[in-house]
Amino acid sequence: MLDLNLENIRWEFKKLLIFPIPEIVIVSMIFNGTLVLPSIIVLSEGVYVYSFVKNILHSIILYTFMVQGVTIGVMAATIFAYEREAGILDTELVYSRSRTELFVGKFTALFLVGIIYFFTVVLMLIVYNLRGSWLIESVSSLISLCLPMLVQIIFIISLNIFISTISDKIVISILSSALTFYSLDNLLKYSNPQPGSFLYNIPPISTSAFLHVPTEAAGNLIVAFIISLCFLLVAYLYFTRFYEVK
Repeated sequence: MLDLNLENIRWEFKKLLIFPIPEIVIVSMIFNGTLVLPSIIVLSEGVYVYSFVKNILHSIILYTFMVQGVTIGVMAATIFAYEREAGILDTELVYSRSRTELFVGKFTALFLVGIIYFFTVVLMLIVYNLRGSWLIESVSSLISLCLPMLVQIIFIISLNIFISTISDKIVISILSSALTFYSLDNLLKYSNPQPGSFLYNIPPISTSAFLHVPTEAAGNLIVAFIISLCFLLVAYLYFTRFYEVK
């Protein structure tokens, strides 16, 4: 049974908070706003808050997939590839009680930072565009739509952890992450995948589809979650079984 060390998670989380998250959020908000604002302007006054929030989430989920991927990819590369290249990871493995505990601690910290980053962007957009009105309704609507967002966050983190775990150098990890999410972003945007195709199961298509037709896209969301777990499992097995201390 895993005896999870909360101090380990706190330390990993503290390392990730060194990143300029406020600056990243501001840049993301500007990038998101250029996509969201035009569609918000044409909304009538009778539009429900739930639809309003869903409109924002759809734009963020679909059109900032690469931004999210690369941002989390840099963080994942720092706590895996960079620490491995600098020899820090070897020291942590020597003094850690178990490799499983160390891996879970890094994943948990990265997951928490990913949620903070994503929800901060969304809430800033909601507050900015609503000018503070309907904030309670907006937050409640956001909570009701959090499932597809969480699946996409887990997918991005799992894929990035897989890339950074098997990479020997931080440059390779970051470039691989950027190329992977750039390729996925373009493939999913311009290939126009149809319902029933395999690409329809991959975020951000599956998560965006769930926002519009939850009953029909639930299966795609489950497949996306399973794919995420597969990437995470392979990374975990490599880290705990095959990674050798220098």
